[in-house]
Amino acid sequence: MAEVDSVAEKLNDTVVIENGKDDYWGFSLFDAYKMAIKFYRDNEGKRTFEMEYDDKVQLMSLTKQVSHGPLNQQNTLPDIGYLDMFGHDRRKAWGLLGDMSSNDARRKFIETIDHKVPVFGPFMIAHQKEKEEKERQRIREEEERKRLEEEKRLREEEERRKQEELEEKQKAEEKIKNEQETQKQQIMAALNAQTHAQFQQYAAQQYPGNADQQAVLIKHLQEQHYQQYMKVYLQQQQQQQQQQKETTTFNSVGTNAPMTAVIPKSEQSDDTETEDDASEASVVRIAEPSMWTRPQLDEFKQQIKRDPESVLSVGRGEVVTVRVPTHEEGAYVFWEFATDSYDLGFGVYFEWTNSTGENQVSVEVGESTDDETDEEGGDLERGSGNEPNRPPIDEVVPVYRRDCHLEVNAGSHRYPGRGVYLLKFDNSYSLWRSKTLYYRVYYTR
Repeated sequence: MAEVDSVAEKLNDTVVIENGKDDYWGFSLFDAYKMAIKFYRDNEGKRTFEMEYDDKVQLMSLTKQVSHGPLNQQNTLPDIGYLDMFGHDRRKAWGLLGDMSSNDARRKFIETIDHKVPVFGPFMIAHQKEKEEKERQRIREEEERKRLEEEKRLREEEERRKQEELEEKQKAEEKIKNEQETQKQQIMAALNAQTHAQFQQYAAQQYPGNADQQAVLIKHLQEQHYQQYMKVYLQQQQQQQQQQKETTTFNSVGTNAPMTAVIPKSEQSDDTETEDDASEASVVRIAEPSMWTRPQLDEFKQQIKRDPESVLSVGRGEVVTVRVPTHEEGAYVFWEFATDSYDLGFGVYFEWTNSTGENQVSVEVGESTDDETDEEGGDLERGSGNEPNRPPIDEVVPVYRRDCHLEVNAGSHRYPGRGVYLLKFDNSYSLWRSKTLYYRVYYTR
């Protein structure tokens, strides 16, 4: 056993040059020899390991040939004891091997054990199966590793692509946002230049002597003015697009469109002077109004209650018209209003008149906003009714229902010329409820 253990230790440092022809149960010569040595060491002395004495001597001489080479080349061999019969027989058998190569000695060792020990073959086959299973497991693990690496690579590429797309999208959105913000600042700067004076006067009246509150209110008014301007601008864009569509449709009709008759000048109406007056009024461009809201509802109502004439009851189905003539020293008209519990319709019109007889604010009560038009559907905006002496009227703010019971509604408009503003508070849509109106109207320079 000591000899076998010594050989097994030396095998780890032995270099084997294989010619590619040796294959023992799927193992190379070197690996098969190591397994044979291990098998001999583990099973010597067991009942399953039945071997003749001469065969054991032969096997041990082969291990010497593998580990030391031929006996005739040894110069410093230890002496064998007088009573060591196995040692004497092993050395004699070693000498008989002559110049046998170490690989031939390995082959001889493997073949001898396989021939002499019947269980060695099944032992090697079992290890062959184990090796093949390990190899298959290694291949499966390698394939799984490659698959996982490929999935990881694809996932990382997908995440990187999504991240790049997200960054590009964020950059594009940021660019658009910056452009929109720049455009907004430019538009607001232009709008603020037009309305700064009137907003400053309005804020000074609301918070006299309080510069901080005035600045906050002015900023709020400017932001609302911008929002209103953009809303009107978008509406105009939509109207233009609709008109372009209608124009395209009209042009596609071609010669099928009906011809419009031309009235000879000699047969035209004698009321040209009235029409000329209306056309002169229509030439003047009506400026866009400025409208905003503010939350100080209760405070506003308490201020208005000090003047009983500024608190009106708009009955169910009624329209109250407040007539506000332009002032010769004024440039803008301002209005503010609120109600107690319900909304109220509101609109503003401008009546072109040079009459100096009306210079005080007055209140008229009617049953609909159509009181300013004739019964046959005259144009309220241009005042083209059947009444020949009626002054023309322009729409400044269309009548819409306002949530004036939730916040104070306010606005202003630059005088287009000389005339009378018609502030209409419309409750004609309400069949059951009257509304309590709190309003204030004034002019500024």
